[in-house]
Amino acid sequence: MNTDSLPGSTGGQLQAPVQNGERGCLSVLVVDCDAGVLRFMESALRDLGYELVAVRSGTAALDELRTDDFAVVLADLAMGDVGELELLSWVKQHRPDTQVVLVTGRASLDSVIAALRGGAADYLTKPVDVDRLATVVRNAVSRHQLERENRELVKKLEEHQRFLQQRIREATHDLAEANKRLAELAIRDGLTNLYNHRHFQERLDEELKRARRYGRRVSLMMLDLDQFKRFNDTYGHQEGNEALRTVAELLTIHVREVDIVARYGGEEFAVILPIKGEASEIATVSERIREIVESTELLLEDDQVPHLTVSIGHATYPEDAQTRSDLIERADAALYEAKRQGRNCVVAFAALPPEQWHAPGNGSSSRSRGNGRACARRDEGTTMPEAAGQVTPQGREPSRLETPPQ
Repeated sequence: MNTDSLPGSTGGQLQAPVQNGERGCLSVLVVDCDAGVLRFMESALRDLGYELVAVRSGTAALDELRTDDFAVVLADLAMGDVGELELLSWVKQHRPDTQVVLVTGRASLDSVIAALRGGAADYLTKPVDVDRLATVVRNAVSRHQLERENRELVKKLEEHQRFLQQRIREATHDLAEANKRLAELAIRDGLTNLYNHRHFQERLDEELKRARRYGRRVSLMMLDLDQFKRFNDTYGHQEGNEALRTVAELLTIHVREVDIVARYGGEEFAVILPIKGEASEIATVSERIREIVESTELLLEDDQVPHLTVSIGHATYPEDAQTRSDLIERADAALYEAKRQGRNCVVAFAALPPEQWHAPGNGSSSRSRGNGRACARRDEGTTMPEAAGQVTPQGREPSRLETPPQ
């Protein structure tokens, strides 16, 4: 490090610091081409306890500033090798915390004002007064310390702000995920994880609106596990719940991605099937599902392997119904007929005669079409003929308050 460098020239543009040396907060760089002034200020500042580097040219000062950080620079405004404001401009750009105090003997007031406007902390006039020198340097060091502390504080605040912003982003994402999970839970059945009854109604409305808009069909399949109460009574409700979950999984696996499977209530399920073509495929899908349920073995804890069967009724918009409530009612009427005919079979609403267009417990429905159709009962591998109409012990048809066969 130069302590008494002579004037020189780099022969090029001013360069940025090559490293950031660390000096004490009382470090001062003095640059003056007058050797006498330089010795005077060096002696006075050392006596005041400052760590000092003294050079005799602007070029040498820039060399020092490129390698070390100073609290204060005392610079002669009239250095021949570096322009009046060139050193000040470099310091403000590359060492923003360093305070520049101008020392002038011949400079005009306009030059001093321009330097102060350019970022100089203060100025001294030659001959330099020791008390004035001490006050100016002390104030400049204090300002240096304050600006450095402020800069560090701003840096910490910015880091903390980035940290908080990241935490906010994470919390926002977690909240969105939690809300998404809650929204999903709100539309799911807790036991089977299928859509629940309320969401089924909403989705059926949506599919009917879409079908009206694009001139398509929507079929609704209603399924009810046969004699499920007897299953629960025989094997227990825990095994009954497991059976419901198994059937729900079978339905989910064996329908199309566009189909909507829901637990309608109890042991009853519903499947919404948007159809672009003819409605005849619903019969094939329904029969396939009936066969799959019938052939599925339910392995219980005591190694029993019971089988479940399912009765299915289905109806289609627009042939069988125009509204959501009518479509549900008519699919339910077909399901009731499947139960009445012996269970473990599929009945289409279109196959019902007018007197069976609504199940007991439902209101009357508007006109539809259909011819009767046989429904076989499969019981322990034996095919049974179609069952006769259900009759109560009093010989009357079931009332609207009575439950259809299980």
